[in-house]
Amino acid sequence: WVVVSTMTAGFPGSDQLYSVGMPATAEAAVSVAAWKSRQSWPAVNGGRQYNPATSWGLAAVGDLAPFSSRGPTRDGRQKPDLAGPGMAMVSCYSQHVTPPLSNDIVILGAPYFASQGTSMSAPFVAGVAALLLQKSPALTAGDVRTLLRSTAGTDGFTGPVWNARFGMGKVDAQAAMAAVAVPTAVGDLDGDGEATVLDVVRLVNHILDPAGHPLTADASHQADVFPAGGGDDLLTVQDVVRIVSFILGTESPAAPAPAARGED
Repeated sequence: WVVVSTMTAGFPGSDQLYSVGMPATAEAAVSVAAWKSRQSWPAVNGGRQYNPATSWGLAAVGDLAPFSSRGPTRDGRQKPDLAGPGMAMVSCYSQHVTPPLSNDIVILGAPYFASQGTSMSAPFVAGVAALLLQKSPALTAGDVRTLLRSTAGTDGFTGPVWNARFGMGKVDAQAAMAAVAVPTAVGDLDGDGEATVLDVVRLVNHILDPAGHPLTADASHQADVFPAGGGDDLLTVQDVVRIVSFILGTESPAAPAPAARGED
């Protein structure tokens, strides 16, 4: 096992299994392999592509990147967890980079550049994790890892999963988001299981003085009941009125909003 290495370190003729290194071997980490996302890009000095004669080009688009480490861990745990696009990824390019990047990888007409590495696939998967947490802030780190693993996709390159190359497969943001259940907003801001006058008071106080009466992400979601069917990411008097309707029993969370029925 190589404790400290560069991407060019290796053992000739080896199978590269057990090559996942720290910190990707941490039990609770989401460890991300990389697959080749594209072959070419529009560089400043013309269309560029991977040179098949180099070790970095010996992979088909969609296949595992040559530099991506293989699992499992030394003690036999399933790492990597899944794979993300990480070869010829186009990302932000700072004009303050010193020395300037080669025109072979700087994208024509845009402040971006083509890069590669698990340092590209890992933040891609981190972005998907952020979307999951935005949809459901109550998710734990373990929940996120389970969602990412259980919804990862497979194809002819991944083969059966789990395996030492792709883990559970390729990250699938849409499938992961679809697997997150978001509770219906019913006006229960204090989490006691029902909408009451106390919830109405709490919401009114927040609307009048957001800084003095902040709401958690869960409470904000529960308060955002207008219009019916998903809210509008705004907390207003219309939300207060609809929660009062829930309490009085004149409306239910699944009913159309009053304005949608042409009422005052």
